[in-house]
Amino acid sequence: MIAISENDWLLQSVVNEINGTDKEIRIAVIVEGMMVSGNLVSSHKYYDEIYNMFNVLPEGQERVDISTHIMLRRIESASSNIIQSKDELESPTFFHLQNAKFGQNPDKTPGVLWRGTIEKVSGFSFN
Repeated sequence: MIAISENDWLLQSVVNEINGTDKEIRIAVIVEGMMVSGNLVSSHKYYDEIYNMFNVLPEGQERVDISTHIMLRRIESASSNIIQSKDELESPTFFHLQNAKFGQNPDKTPGVLWRGTIEKVSGFSFN
């Protein structure tokens, strides 16, 4: 495990490298004493997955919940802004894991989409 300080430059660099691509990297992070492991994915991929989770409806069913519709529009907008700003290297605040698992026995739990803040990470390793 690599010990890091608040807003670790290396973790931010790796997140920047992943953002805007289809790359994935296996990573385990320690966040407030809890281990979270999964595939580090781009924020765009994370937003696409969230969008699809909320946008897929059973055949013949129409969306009537206005708050879900508004949220989907905001996700689309956020995803577009990320792609447009890829050329401007920023220090990312958030990172995104796909197939995230928690704790010491991660194989016993199903993987989920997960979003965390870089400043809360106290250590990480690449698997």
